[in-house]
Amino acid sequence: MVYSESMSKWTTYYPNLLSKIPNLAGVYAIYYADELVFIGQSERLRHCITHHKLFQKNIRETGKIKVKLCPKLGEWCMAEFRLIRRLKPRLNKNKVNAPGKKEIASPEVKEVMEFWFASGWSYNKISKSLNKQGVRDLKNRLWSPVSVYSVLRTFVVEAVI
Repeated sequence: MVYSESMSKWTTYYPNLLSKIPNLAGVYAIYYADELVFIGQSERLRHCITHHKLFQKNIRETGKIKVKLCPKLGEWCMAEFRLIRRLKPRLNKNKVNAPGKKEIASPEVKEVMEFWFASGWSYNKISKSLNKQGVRDLKNRLWSPVSVYSVLRTFVVEAVI
């Protein structure tokens, strides 16, 4: 499936139509009894939503999902961040430092990322610079704009507040 101009709008899906959700990158909002309860993002929306723990509970009966596709790399991450900050869904928590969540960047690399980000660098520019310098994450993988975003998520929230 290819992205089109009409795909940049929010589309509503009900639990019986989850198989119709495109398996592309974007942002999703989960509603329960007409209350926004969770906002998330994924590179594979259908897979992520159909396996989401909220849908293992009773949301399947009275819930709905709104989906917005995002064709640009990393755009869905920033859309999620802005929506959570503005709408404050009750089930969204800061996932970065949650118990059991493993860090992917050393404290030194994170500090450099924070400095570059505060200097106005984009996630894309930061990831390209780290990769060019041969800096890998703690699992020895190349950096992507999304992985840089996940490391800087806490820094961005603290900077905004």
